[in-house]
Amino acid sequence: MTGNRRLFVLSALCIALTATSAFAGGGGSKRNSTIRIKNDGSTPVGVAVGLTNAQLSTIAAASDPIAAWTAAGGKVLNAGATADFKVREGTHRVVTAFDPADGLVDDEQVLVGRGQIRLVPVNAAGMLVL
Repeated sequence: MTGNRRLFVLSALCIALTATSAFAGGGGSKRNSTIRIKNDGSTPVGVAVGLTNAQLSTIAAASDPIAAWTAAGGKVLNAGATADFKVREGTHRVVTAFDPADGLVDDEQVLVGRGQIRLVPVNAAGMLVL
């Protein structure tokens, strides 16, 4: 009988240790946030999230600004198209341009919460509708 009791106690101890170590490690899942930009206009527009002033200057001076725009993480959206940018929660710079060599059309700060999908429409004038 004492052998069964020892086996029971040992089994209970193993289960308890397994449960606590499963809850203690890993840090949990980190849900990414998304900035979803939709072109509500009738012409293509360039959109980007998180570009710095230095990157924008380099893009404007490039021999092929559209290629430089996409290489820096920007996207070109046709009329009615949508692009998702995965970001961390917080405030992010969102910019638009019809031709990056001609400068920006709009430049706004967009706040997105943890795990949130923030829809940001772009109107026909290339302006972000916040």
